[in-house]
Amino acid sequence: MANRFKKVYRILAIASLIFYLTFYVIHFPLVEAQTIPLEQARSAYLGGQYQQAIAILENYLKTSENEVPAEVYRYLGAAYQQIGQLSQAIENADKAIALYRDKEDANSRRQLATVTVEQAQAYLGLGQNQKAIALLEQAIAIVDDVQNREISARAQGVLGNAYLQSGDYPQAIEAYEQTLAIARDKNWVAIESAALNNLTTASSRLAGKYRRDARLANQEKDESEARRLEQSAVKQERHARNYAFSAVAASQTSNIETTVRALLNLLPFLEPSEASQRSQQALTIASKLPDSRIKVYLLLDLAQHLQQPIPLLEQTTSIAIAIGDKRGLSFAFGALGEVYERMGNYKRALEYAQQAQFVAGEVFAYDSLYRWWWLLGRIYRTTGR
Repeated sequence: MANRFKKVYRILAIASLIFYLTFYVIHFPLVEAQTIPLEQARSAYLGGQYQQAIAILENYLKTSENEVPAEVYRYLGAAYQQIGQLSQAIENADKAIALYRDKEDANSRRQLATVTVEQAQAYLGLGQNQKAIALLEQAIAIVDDVQNREISARAQGVLGNAYLQSGDYPQAIEAYEQTLAIARDKNWVAIESAALNNLTTASSRLAGKYRRDARLANQEKDESEARRLEQSAVKQERHARNYAFSAVAASQTSNIETTVRALLNLLPFLEPSEASQRSQQALTIASKLPDSRIKVYLLLDLAQHLQQPIPLLEQTTSIAIAIGDKRGLSFAFGALGEVYERMGNYKRALEYAQQAQFVAGEVFAYDSLYRWWWLLGRIYRTTGR
């Protein structure tokens, strides 16, 4: 079981890259003003044409002589977030937040809470977990005031993501459980599926921590503490497995993103033959997604389950380049470098590691940059440099 769990933990490592995207898929409703010609931007966004949506909205900002509604900045920020340009997403969210704060009506308060959660997601993407947590606490306070359970469920879900990314697994589980309770009470299947997916990962991460602590206790000859920690690890592994199967069942009537994630989380708990079938099923479903950050990170996860991951990783780099997601591109290059490292092709591994390091440095992606310096160090050591 311990060896199986090591595989579970390794496979879930990259999944953390997409947690903060799971709980908020922006619906991009029309701005309630017939004088604003934004139907094309809405259609482009919903069709996955995020660059086109951005071009339309940016052009509107340049040419409009009227006061710009907060929603325009919000949707522009959402589109930038979909292509991984998180600084622009945060900047536009700031403008939307400022406009919503000037209004005192209940609808503006709800929108303020919503865009604050969206901005927190962008900060999570930059690895700024504490900033995200502070924003989410603000959003939850606003939600409690306006009493909107859907926003509350989503805000708690993203808060769970922030705690998970910070390594505070019990707090993450508590937040996800709140989301799950609301979702089941209101029969919101998409949110339920997302919560179950993330509970799978949080429980797996917590089990991994217990198992590491158990090893330390053994080294210190504290046998009773080691047994207690090992029992806790087994309990969390059991929770993770149950959540994984529940997530697959719930996701069948949800959106295709949560279905792919549920299948990915389930794979470590399956026998090899069934895992292979499920991974192909996940790949088929993921191919239907529009090119976006979500798709990039799902494909990165999927590649870990393939015997021949290079073609899929090359496809992922092409998608990341096409949408302008440099952070995702750094992970795709880095994953290729790690594959070639395992193959013993150190020349190609070095080329991809250097590209990953350069691209991550361009966008200050420090949460990935250290991995590529580490990869470069391993390659240089192995090749005697």
